[in-house]
Amino acid sequence: MSSLVSPAPSLSWPGYRAVNEIDGSSGGVVISHGVIEQPEVIGVEAPLPADLIMLCVHIGGSIWMRNRSSFTNFEREGRAGTANLGVGGLTYNIEYSAERCECVRFLIARSWFEHVLEDQPPTSQLEFIDPQNRPDHQLTLLAQMALRRSANSPVDRLLADSIGYAVAAEILRTWSNITVVGTSASRERNWPADRRMMLVHDYIEDNLTEPVSLTDLAAISGLSMTQFMRLFKESFGVTPYRWTLQRKMDRAKLMITQEGLSVTQAAYELNFSSSQHFSTIFRKLNGIAPSTFKRLIHPSND
Repeated sequence: MSSLVSPAPSLSWPGYRAVNEIDGSSGGVVISHGVIEQPEVIGVEAPLPADLIMLCVHIGGSIWMRNRSSFTNFEREGRAGTANLGVGGLTYNIEYSAERCECVRFLIARSWFEHVLEDQPPTSQLEFIDPQNRPDHQLTLLAQMALRRSANSPVDRLLADSIGYAVAAEILRTWSNITVVGTSASRERNWPADRRMMLVHDYIEDNLTEPVSLTDLAAISGLSMTQFMRLFKESFGVTPYRWTLQRKMDRAKLMITQEGLSVTQAAYELNFSSSQHFSTIFRKLNGIAPSTFKRLIHPSND
């Protein structure tokens, strides 16, 4: 195969086509679903911004890649279920070709790794290990979870934050020199758990029509991100994303049955990207379309 050289200072590589993208509420997480179609071998020089970590998880097809930098040096084929990692502040010299490779790309700010490690500061300088297109089942599951979601609504941005946190934790656990352990109960503050979670509960209730970020919720609780995620799940039985989504749907029921709003108006008020997206979520969580629900409550409106 012949090799072409094409400088690519941005993260938009030749042959890469973005299908969908979700930005986290905090701005520290961007999840992009894309397809690489580059049959001919091409070379790119790809600098990665210093404050970012990039993870690419392959979920379909295959890609041949040669990747060289001071961080990594490998030549390998990546298939569905494999991953590779890029550390910010470095320039990568990459050659690749793919008839068609589907992937999910995570851009995660370094601050998210600090969130994960808030309860256990590392005893040594954090160093990452590139998976080099090796299989990683857990990261693949997280990528598939992200892939099933739409974009451009507050709950999707909260989901992006949540998945970004989980991905950062998994990268630290599997592909770094840091051992991530459970949080010691002795590090928790003495404020009662129900009081902390009640503050978070009230904030979510008061902001169902506004974007809500995971970092804001953790700050309101007075806990680190790790403690907050664990304690929220223990208190409510679901993740912050799932709880917020359900509360939005409960609010929607009141909007369309008691406040007289149309389905489209309710979707707009609750900051969904479209009435179709809103209806899909409503049906998934309640087993019935919002328009049907409204007719059942107010049959005279038919």
